[in-house]
Amino acid sequence: MNSKGVSEIVGYIIIFGIAISAITTIYIHVNSMVNDAKEDVRFESMLQGFRKIQDAVESVVYGKSTKKEVRIVLSGGTLQVSSDANLNTRVIINNSTAFESTDILGGVEYRYPNYIMAFENGGVWVKSFNKTTIMSNPRIFIYKKNVNNETIVFVAITSIRGNGSTGGEGSVTLMFELNSAEINLFNQSGYLYMSINSSYADAWKSYFDDLRGYTNNTVLQTNLSGSTLNITMYFDRLVLAKYSISAGIQ
Repeated sequence: MNSKGVSEIVGYIIIFGIAISAITTIYIHVNSMVNDAKEDVRFESMLQGFRKIQDAVESVVYGKSTKKEVRIVLSGGTLQVSSDANLNTRVIINNSTAFESTDILGGVEYRYPNYIMAFENGGVWVKSFNKTTIMSNPRIFIYKKNVNNETIVFVAITSIRGNGSTGGEGSVTLMFELNSAEINLFNQSGYLYMSINSSYADAWKSYFDDLRGYTNNTVLQTNLSGSTLNITMYFDRLVLAKYSISAGIQ
């Protein structure tokens, strides 16, 4: 009788242990799924916020208003106005320099443990686990006219100037104000050289490589070295727009 009682107790302990193990496994799996879902919601919310930033800056630079504010919701992480990226631009026509400038691109960055999201020179970029992805395109285009087989290039340089940072939970307001706008038109064929120094240089390369595939007759070359991307682009006509914008966080 004693052996039978002990066997029953051992059986109950084994069954109880299996049940606890199964419940623990299910809890861990469900909890992981919930956390993943929360991270997905956080990411999509920030992405929509940065697209609102892109829309606000475009509204400022293209003349709908000289000032614009954007309110986005933070769920942890840190938001800051950055001044790391810079761009050197040179236009060559008839073997002579027709235009040259060096600009601090600046931008807005959101840093979270698993990724960095940024608005830089008109585009939205995400860096995660050393891989950079373009989420929304900058304002650099190539048009191919069938008449006269002309290549028309449009480049917008958007320089964000400012400082400030914030973090934690809740909503935050970003203010954007146009300082200056400059439009340069080149109606003779030539070459445009750009050198972008940026944390997102590899994604910039992917963007320009896609532009190269847009038309077979466009001469476009890229060379990536570390965080610096060099671009050479042929044009028949070039529109080069430069915008300086003040940014602040409230």
